[in-house]
Amino acid sequence: MSAAEPTPRVSFLIPVLDEEARLAACLDSVRAQTMPDFEAVVVDDGSTDRSHEIALAYARDDERFRVVHRPETLPGGPCLPQALNHGLSVCRAGLVARLDADDLASPDRLERQLERCDRDPTLTVVDGQVGFRGAGTHAVGEGMRLYGDWVNQIMEPADFDRAILQESPVVHPAATFRKRAVLDVGGYRSGDFPEDYDLWVRLH
Repeated sequence: MSAAEPTPRVSFLIPVLDEEARLAACLDSVRAQTMPDFEAVVVDDGSTDRSHEIALAYARDDERFRVVHRPETLPGGPCLPQALNHGLSVCRAGLVARLDADDLASPDRLERQLERCDRDPTLTVVDGQVGFRGAGTHAVGEGMRLYGDWVNQIMEPADFDRAILQESPVVHPAATFRKRAVLDVGGYRSGDFPEDYDLWVRLH
């Protein structure tokens, strides 16, 4: 991308590790957004399947897509928090929309979330409700379905205040956040805890 190109309104941040069966559907859902002023940063966290090739094909066809590797100088093997922090460092927009490589974004996701962010500049994180798909080996377990029922009832800031110490009240792959706020609390941390829940607690 040329340095002279305008900064996109929002950056999708999509880490991927061996998701060749589902990555194309994920990236198609990004390309189908009704709000087209975005970039999509795909962070390959050491895939050994065709995930990298699939992502590169989207980048060749659509200049809004970029593919980066988690730096090999970082210690250890694949590590989601490190991949997210590296991706965050290259996202150009002030708003970052998280998406997992095996998830789909509804076509109006960005349009609706950016409208909410614009309407209230004090909001740090806006997320969306979750729906489940898949069958067979990828069927959603009962625990995840119960979580979905619970988290989908959390709608307003006061709901998040009440829920923050019960369980993660933010659907991570449906969250759009202000990049500066996340950097100010140190970004994602690695440890014996969910990296997203840890981030929401620190932001709160």
